[in-house]
Amino acid sequence: NIVWDKFHGGTGVRTPFIIHFPAYSKDVTTAILSRDCPAGFERTFYEQYVGLMCSIFHGPCRDINEIRHIISLLMPVYKAPVDRGEIEASNSAQLFKAITPVLKVQLRRLYLRTTSTIEWQQQQ
Repeated sequence: NIVWDKFHGGTGVRTPFIIHFPAYSKDVTTAILSRDCPAGFERTFYEQYVGLMCSIFHGPCRDINEIRHIISLLMPVYKAPVDRGEIEASNSAQLFKAITPVLKVQLRRLYLRTTSTIEWQQQQ
């Protein structure tokens, strides 16, 4: 923590107001991120995906921008079995099972950003 008295140089600047904003709940985070549904995606499919990602990443990560990044990074991986016709879009249990190994790796790398989005897409 920076002690304001040591930082403040006596320049006549007022002491800042401290306003506490509580962390978003998982439901609120899911609702916010569900608004980012890209064009060409079925809304219910995307909301199901965002709900899954929030249930996994909301505990260890409360940064909504980091979760948004993870959602955009992993969406092609989650959707790939549907695009190939291997799994129905409504079968969330099978889709979760298919993406589980990738989720485990991503949980270990949370916040590290050891791989850029471009590198990730090239690896897939």
